[in-house]
Amino acid sequence: MIDDENFPVQCHPIIKQKRKNDVEKVIQCKLCGTPLGKEPTTEELETHWKKHHNWHWEVNKGKTPQEALLKKRI
Repeated sequence: MIDDENFPVQCHPIIKQKRKNDVEKVIQCKLCGTPLGKEPTTEELETHWKKHHNWHWEVNKGKTPQEALLKKRI
């Protein structure tokens, strides 16, 4: 998440909000933080899981890629 303290003083509030919203829309892998896109498909999640977290995939085969890689949305 973008910290307001890191923005230049002259940055307009609307620009700050736009940047903050853009960052929050991207879904990240909860294991490594890799951006997975706005709405990753099950196939894309499974590919990432097997390629980058093979050890985790072997242990958690009973879970769906969404359960294993994405933080629960409230």
